[in-house]
Amino acid sequence: MIEMLGVLAIIGVLSVGGIAGYSKALQKWKINIAINQYTHIIQGMIENQTSLRVLPHQHIDELLLAMGIIPESWNFDGSYIHDNLGNTITSYVNHMNEKTMTFEIYFGTSVNQQNISTKQICQAIIKDFIQPLHNTIYYTFLYQNSKLYLNWQGDHPISGQNNIGGDKFLKDVTPDEISKACSICENDDKTRCSLVFYF
Repeated sequence: MIEMLGVLAIIGVLSVGGIAGYSKALQKWKINIAINQYTHIIQGMIENQTSLRVLPHQHIDELLLAMGIIPESWNFDGSYIHDNLGNTITSYVNHMNEKTMTFEIYFGTSVNQQNISTKQICQAIIKDFIQPLHNTIYYTFLYQNSKLYLNWQGDHPISGQNNIGGDKFLKDVTPDEISKACSICENDDKTRCSLVFYF
C-alpha cells in the first residue's frame, strides 16, 4: 500500500512536470507565430515603402489591413490592431516629416488581456524580431508608462529633431541587456510597456 502511494506520488509529480513543460512549449509556439506575423507585416511595409513614405504623417493601420498585410486572425477595433497575444499594435508614417515608417507594440493594453509573460514577449520580440532588422531599423525605443526608458540605434541612424542618438547599437545588445530592459514590463494593471521602432 505504501509502495502504491509512492508510485502515485511520482506519477503525480511527473504529470505536473509534463503539464508545465507542455504549457511552456505552447507559450513559445504562440510567441513564435506572433513573431512570424510581425515579420510578415514589416516585409509588407518595406515592399510598399515607396508609396508609404510619400504619404503625409498619418496612422496607416487601416491601409495595411486593406493591403492584406495584417494577419486575418488579428482584431481591428476601429482605432488599433490587436494581435493574438493580446498586444496592441499601431503603425504610422512620416513622424516629424522624416520620411520614416513607425511600428509600435503596446504590451498588455489589449482588450483581450491574453498576454503570456509580458517580459517574455518583450524579450522574444527584441531578440528574434527587432534585433535581426538592425540594418533596416533607424531606432528602437522602449517605454514604460509612456516614459522613455531606453533607445537603441540601428546600423544607419538618421538625424532629425526627434533623434537624440541611441544608448547602444541594436546589433551589439546582449541577451542579458535585453532581459534587463524587458524586466521593466510587469504583468499588472499599473505598468504598461511598449516597443516603438522606426525604419
